Amino acid sequence: MHIDDYDRKQPLYDAFAQTVAAVLAAAIEHAGGYRLQVVRARAKDPVSLRTKLLERGQADADDIDQKIKDLAGCRAIFYTNGDIEKLLASGLVEDNFEVIERRIHQPSLEPEAASGMYTANHYVVTLKADRLALPEYARYAGMRCEIQLQTILNHAWAELEHDIIYKKPPQTPHFGKQALDSIKQRLRGIATKYLVPAGYEFDKVIVDFDRLMHGKALLDRGALAAISQAVDNNARYEAIESFGEHVLSLYDEPESVIAEVMAVLSAAAEQAEAAPTVSIDTPFGALAGKNFEDIAGLIGRVLRPYRYLDVPQMLAVARRLHRLATSSAERKPGTELAQAIAKPELTMWNAYGPAVQRLVVEAVAALDTDTLRRELPLLAEVLESILELEATSSTFSSNAVALNRGTLPGSAGLASIRNHALHQLERLYASAQDDSERNRIVAAMGHAVRPPYGAAPTRELSRILIANAVWVIDFFTGIVGGASLEQARVLEQRVHRYFNRFRAVRPELADDPELVRLTGELAMATTRFRGALATVPDLSAYKVLVGFDSVFPPSWEDQDFGHEVIERFRAEQADALLAQIDAQNYPEWLARLTLFAQTESTDAATFMKFGPFLQALARKLPAPTLAHLDRFDGRLRRFLFWSLAGLLQSPLGPDTLRRIAEWLERGESLREVSRLLIVAPDVPEELFRAVLASSIAHADHEALKNVGHACERHFSGERAAPSFHQSVLLEALAYLVEHNDNSWSTAGGGFWWYHSEVLQALDDSAAQQVLEWLVPHPELDAHGDYVVAAVCKDRPLLALDLIDRRLAAARADAVPGFVAIPYELHETTKVLRTVPEAVLGASRLWFEADEQSLDHSVERLLEAVFEDFPPGLRASLEALLASDQRDDVLFALDVLGAIDEQEAAFELVRCVVALWADDEDVMDRVHSVIAHEGMTVGFDGRVKALAAKKARLEPWLTDPREQVRNFAKVAIHDLEQRIAIESRRTQTMLASRRMQYGEDPLGPAGSDTPTKPGTA
Repeated sequence: MHIDDYDRKQPLYDAFAQTVAAVLAAAIEHAGGYRLQVVRARAKDPVSLRTKLLERGQADADDIDQKIKDLAGCRAIFYTNGDIEKLLASGLVEDNFEVIERRIHQPSLEPEAASGMYTANHYVVTLKADRLALPEYARYAGMRCEIQLQTILNHAWAELEHDIIYKKPPQTPHFGKQALDSIKQRLRGIATKYLVPAGYEFDKVIVDFDRLMHGKALLDRGALAAISQAVDNNARYEAIESFGEHVLSLYDEPESVIAEVMAVLSAAAEQAEAAPTVSIDTPFGALAGKNFEDIAGLIGRVLRPYRYLDVPQMLAVARRLHRLATSSAERKPGTELAQAIAKPELTMWNAYGPAVQRLVVEAVAALDTDTLRRELPLLAEVLESILELEATSSTFSSNAVALNRGTLPGSAGLASIRNHALHQLERLYASAQDDSERNRIVAAMGHAVRPPYGAAPTRELSRILIANAVWVIDFFTGIVGGASLEQARVLEQRVHRYFNRFRAVRPELADDPELVRLTGELAMATTRFRGALATVPDLSAYKVLVGFDSVFPPSWEDQDFGHEVIERFRAEQADALLAQIDAQNYPEWLARLTLFAQTESTDAATFMKFGPFLQALARKLPAPTLAHLDRFDGRLRRFLFWSLAGLLQSPLGPDTLRRIAEWLERGESLREVSRLLIVAPDVPEELFRAVLASSIAHADHEALKNVGHACERHFSGERAAPSFHQSVLLEALAYLVEHNDNSWSTAGGGFWWYHSEVLQALDDSAAQQVLEWLVPHPELDAHGDYVVAAVCKDRPLLALDLIDRRLAAARADAVPGFVAIPYELHETTKVLRTVPEAVLGASRLWFEADEQSLDHSVERLLEAVFEDFPPGLRASLEALLASDQRDDVLFALDVLGAIDEQEAAFELVRCVVALWADDEDVMDRVHSVIAHEGMTVGFDGRVKALAAKKARLEPWLTDPREQVRNFAKVAIHDLEQRIAIESRRTQTMLASRRMQYGEDPLGPAGSDTPTKPGTA
């Protein structure tokens, strides 16, 4: 169509535009929920159209209906950005029109031209075929209309910008250019300074108003009552969450309702604890339902912002949550809420001092002895939090969370509240029922003596700390006489640390007589403690044999009594103890050692000296040791293997072997004897095999794993001539595997197998057997990775074979929860990197087996193995992509899509586009390769990633092959639209976050004011 033809047809285009506008307006009204101001329509003015065509050099074009997309146009104008985003997501335009093109116009925050601030969403549409079939619409066949979606603010700016920029007067040399540039600059400033922020502010107003209306509706429907009436924990969770987010947060004076809220939420916690878990049905299957842990955590999060409104009652809620819990995970929400109440918060402390902490201590002081005993763990956490010298607070902004930390200033109020907290800990100690509880109280008291982090305490704070240290040491002096050996040892270690910390006044404070006096009191208190400690029977011997951080006499006098010196002193003392023991007093010492062994500890370092001492004692006195083996009972029996090791090194070794043989015959002490194999050197093969046979005969799996550990530890030799340990190990593992015990690969934390020499020395047949045992493992975790890497260290093809068999097992879907390849195989990956071509070849087989696609777990493996994109891989992929075999190309594209090497990927797929442009499946995979983004960082990371892709495609526009050029045009257009969409999403997200924290949409600001604590 020529411009002259358009002059005649302009009324038809105008009618077409009005028709499109009417259909669009009706569809929006029918959908409902939009704030639409108006839908305007027009056909392009012939005069302005001629001007545009002249500027483009297209005045005589015969296809202007193809070159100009908005001959007919309509603009739907909305009040807010949110309305437009909602319409875009709804698909309403696509449902009512045939969309030919969609284009997003989104400005950056720093455009270079006024027109760069244009914001809109454009669709080029035609009427759908079913509508064109109707007589009244038939005349619009083949006609296109541009639909624009804009806010009223952007519409006003766009109209003004259009009149000024596109209707500017003809340029005259040396006249008006600066004035026009100034006008453009002002237009840009109007958009940046006023329109963009105003649009975001309008959205914020609408969101806040909708939230207010939603909250009011919930309030009117009885949102708080809905929590009590919930039929199960799923409904209860939803009701509490909705109330906290949409109702409680909108109260002008939350203190007026907080008592009722706490009562309802406390009752809800009790209901939740008694209620069964009900799964949540979804279209994708059943999801785990909410339980007490979920409800308690939500209650804690809802109440935490209001924790200072009624401190005693809020603490009571936390105690109730903790009391209802039956596991550590369930207790966590109550503990965290209680700690948040008690711990000094910087803003509150600066405003009100220790007011909150005083209320907490008073609440604890009011509890009776039975309550103290029942709630001791939580109350210890609470009082410990009060003794913290560091107050913290958090300051939030749109792009950061500032964690503020400050040391509390020394004051009479601080000293008083700490003294009260210590006295309550003293009450708690009196109610403690076992050593673990008593140790917890002792640890909490230690917080009273802990200086502030990262800075020396001030003069006033030093006085408080030393006074607290004197009180704590005197308290320890009073309890040490009745303490267990381990507790007495720990008390001494603590007093020693406190004494060294404050034994001398710092030089800059040496002129303070009060500090000098307190330091003297500390020394006297320490002396009193050491005197009481000296009365504890057997403590000196206990400290030599048990514990890794014991305090010895020289340490009191010499602060530089270092670790190596301590260990020499300890060894000398152990030798001295050993010298004291003879056949006559052996029973007495055995009773003493039995007492020492009662210490409970999960730290292996606690008994590092104890076991070797038993071994040395058995070597020295084999006869009484052998005679008293049956008295190694209770906790002492855990250390029997050490004595057996000593006996085997003594003249009574043969007698000991006979005793062990008797036990093995009866299946007794299998775990102790199997641990003997680990620690004893040069154990004969006969004993290894006897323990193996008895463990198998009596189905003792733990003993068999100990045998495996011993074999791994003592193995020697090489693949051609391994020691007997290898065959024993294989028999032990074979039994465990036969009895479906896969824990052998994780025994000892799995570290037994890390670079394991016994596995590396397996011959090929045995190596294949071990790997065969790993095939049915539901999930090959990091420990299994160690096994595979050790077995396949110089046999990487075996690792590929294992992966192949596990993938086949996964396809068979025979084992529930089976994961063929774990998320990361760190050690095995290192092995596979030595054979990249073999990995590529195996991947081709997996590709074919999986219907010409790569499983996601295989893609992860390839990404790890080809992390450095080895040169040989590029050549192989290049050859595959140049192949005329479609399967070769599809496979190579899948490999490229799996690895993170964008630059090479773009270079390699260009030839594919040229050769396979008409193959839809191939081109889908090309798009997938190009779409791969990897990890992006920062709020604009995705925009930068998309822009980088666009930059890589731009050279394609000059490629001599038409298919490549056409592909690049479409792909670049698509990327430009995605960049615009992502830029809009990012800018909207940033503006929303800024306004959430009281900042200008284009720059942060804001402040917080604390609420005074109350007792209500």
